[in-house]
Amino acid sequence: MKKILVLGAGYVARPFVDYILENSNFELIVADVDVQHAQRVTQNRERTYVEALDIRENEKLEGLIGKANLVISLLPYEFHYQVAQACVKLKKSLITASYITPEISALDTAAKDAGVLILKEMGLDPGLDHMSAMHIIDKIKRDKGTIISFKSYCGGLAAPEANTNPWKYKFSWSPRGVLKAAQNGAKFLAENQILEVLNRDMLQQTDLLQIGPFDLEAYPNRDSMPYIDRYGLQGIETLVRYTLRFPGWVKTMAALREIGLADDKMVSVSNELGRSELLRTLLNIPVSDNLLNVCRQRAGEYWDKEVAERLTWLGLFDDELEKVSTKQISAMDYLVSRMIKTMSFAENERDMILLHHDFLFTKNGAAYRWESTLTEFGIPGGASAMAQTVAFPAAIAARYILEDTINLTGVHLPVLPEIYNPVLEELQHQGMVFSEHIKKMPNNT
Repeated sequence: MKKILVLGAGYVARPFVDYILENSNFELIVADVDVQHAQRVTQNRERTYVEALDIRENEKLEGLIGKANLVISLLPYEFHYQVAQACVKLKKSLITASYITPEISALDTAAKDAGVLILKEMGLDPGLDHMSAMHIIDKIKRDKGTIISFKSYCGGLAAPEANTNPWKYKFSWSPRGVLKAAQNGAKFLAENQILEVLNRDMLQQTDLLQIGPFDLEAYPNRDSMPYIDRYGLQGIETLVRYTLRFPGWVKTMAALREIGLADDKMVSVSNELGRSELLRTLLNIPVSDNLLNVCRQRAGEYWDKEVAERLTWLGLFDDELEKVSTKQISAMDYLVSRMIKTMSFAENERDMILLHHDFLFTKNGAAYRWESTLTEFGIPGGASAMAQTVAFPAAIAARYILEDTINLTGVHLPVLPEIYNPVLEELQHQGMVFSEHIKKMPNNT
């Protein structure tokens, strides 16, 4: 019986394992540094095994890879090159949901020589966004259309009934990852001009838009330029990939940056301090200065009533004692700890995923807009929408690789019809269906 090795037992592992057990006869080995995490994922079900693995134990890693027919890495992205090298060496295919890197790309020839597939960016964003976009791009091209503009939007949010705090946000994955991503700059193509935006200028590039019943803000996400070639859109005038949030997020992230709350510098602290005293220590604010006033001054133009309410609601300015488990922490560590305590989903609350594509194209002298939207909600008391939309594309790909439905070698993204067609079809069977609308635009558009 074929085996899949699952590296990492975090947010995404459970729905991945559930899908494979329900839709195949493959066995699963779930390996994690904490074997109890792996056991929570497998729940001692048939065809599942658990292993304790410290990823730094390369010999043990290779031993586990050797037992499997395919590997899915749900580890942090910095470990994927090590895993990819081992997979190529042992001639095992690999899937990850994280962004491709130059080091992984450089393994293409070796992977082909080994007869294995390294499939990157096989989650939600990146992943499902690529596949759903390529489905439309290839359809427009087959119909002899010319794509003028492509804007892609994706965000993990709280469902309306769970959107209950001043931040208008709750965490369905790592708060640290969310905060770090919010400090990135961006590069994209807008009306034939390549724009590079520093993080400090992101607010000026933030747009308000409505998707269905939701009023949102969108800001450019990382570097969109490589996707011109990856999507085969040479000659396009505009291409931007956006992150979606409810309004006020970008300004708040800018305020956090200016205040120093996004700083990762380690600071020595006492084990137990009042929250406001701890904040003073981390931000190097003297006792003689008014804490709130200094934060307001540092935030400058980004400070407003909403930002003040959000920081106060987190309890950052309280005198309540805060126990610190380590002698050194950073301002971001403290912020993350407060967010985990106050901005996590309650047991029966749902998260929400919004993925939206907006294409402008011409055909036979007329202009058209094609909009495609996926709205997914988490299961109260079960898997989040974020976990499902990351896990299912990877799980389906794993199944189809082992069933020989997908037969590719080398390093790939899911932009080929051999990958996206069967995966999108199976996602529909799982209830993930895009709502699509095509309309003709006025002649002056």
